[in-house]
Amino acid sequence: MKVSEPSLLVSVVVSARGNGSSLGALLAALAGQSLASAEMEAVIVDNDPPRRAGLVAQTVDAGAWPFPVRVLAEPGPGLSAGRNRGICAARGQFIAVTDPDIVPDPQWLESLLAAAREEEAFAVGGRTRVEYAEGQAFPLPRALAECHGPVDWPSGRVPALWPYWVTGCNLLLERQAALELGLFRADLGRRGRWLGDCEDLELID
Repeated sequence: MKVSEPSLLVSVVVSARGNGSSLGALLAALAGQSLASAEMEAVIVDNDPPRRAGLVAQTVDAGAWPFPVRVLAEPGPGLSAGRNRGICAARGQFIAVTDPDIVPDPQWLESLLAAAREEEAFAVGGRTRVEYAEGQAFPLPRALAECHGPVDWPSGRVPALWPYWVTGCNLLLERQAALELGLFRADLGRRGRWLGDCEDLELID
């Protein structure tokens, strides 16, 4: 893959496969970030199968966004393959990785960037809250909630050691370090009907 030179502060990388219809809400939430739009871009990777070709671009083109949004294609199926494609094409010093069906809080990017700089960390991740379309939520005990990031984030930062799991939908990487250390393993992560995971945990480890 060709690697771009950094020219922005942060690139938000999203790989979409079968869930591209959610991109509008994600991009609207990114437009409402406290971080200046001039310092960011969104790199959307279309990982859909051929029968769904073009749906991701149509969703992106339906809105007017205050930051650059690029749509790239990754024909090889797999969440890790899509994310890696986006990271290599990104122009930001930092890479924020998330998913199409995520709605970030307004302070999301600024909080992650502040943690990365102040802690001098290669990677940081915030707390992820799970909400269901039916409006139902299953309250997790603290021990399980910690698997979705620091419960007291962003005021309470902790090292990314057990039991904390930096989830791939809420992850900030220092781009150059990620390129040098290695990206997401393509044999992990979801691929088609194979619901594999732990590619985010493996990357941080």
